[in-house]
Amino acid sequence: MSKEVTDEIRRRAGEYFASGSFDQHFVQLHGHSRITLILAGIFLPLFLQFSASAGAWRKLFSGDLFTPGLRRRYIRLAKKGEFIFTYVVICNEELKYTPGVVAPALVIGNFNEGRDDRQMLKMRARVADLALGRAAEPHEQKIAKLLGDQDYCFQRRRHFNAGGVKVIAFDLMVLGEFLPTKTLQIEVIPCLAEPGRNGLIAMIPHSLVADLIDF
Repeated sequence: MSKEVTDEIRRRAGEYFASGSFDQHFVQLHGHSRITLILAGIFLPLFLQFSASAGAWRKLFSGDLFTPGLRRRYIRLAKKGEFIFTYVVICNEELKYTPGVVAPALVIGNFNEGRDDRQMLKMRARVADLALGRAAEPHEQKIAKLLGDQDYCFQRRRHFNAGGVKVIAFDLMVLGEFLPTKTLQIEVIPCLAEPGRNGLIAMIPHSLVADLIDF
């Protein structure tokens, strides 16, 4: 993909993330305050909801918070982030059947300027098997263990090598309204992502790039 196209995608995404149109989606993604999560983490165990309590603490410590600082990071993402294609490995089933739902997915990609996209597409099914604990070969045990935790964690990235390719497994929150179809029917999701071992990744609305990208 040419630099002119990626620059235009970043420009459009930057304008969108800075606009009021993104406000409702930001709430959908991060609609919890710090104090709400702290209270949930403390009091939910009293009602035997330990998994919900653990989820609250995880959101808190990962920075998954409804804050002005995080809102500004989305705006900066268009300048500092890189445009990448990511490929869905496993996802919340609601994404396939419920229009407009917001739910997590495990996706793979990397920052190699699209040179490994064909291999990424081919390895999706095998990576899904490993993440789900299905018959890992001895040389795949480390990857299976790495991907075994399927709970969504904001900003988490898990790095591994497969088939001579450096792969990053991203925890991505998918917004159903950003998809090209009513539900998740294709495995490719365009994103902007901060480069590095960890960082912010955001799905780009299909409507912003439909005239620039052939899926």
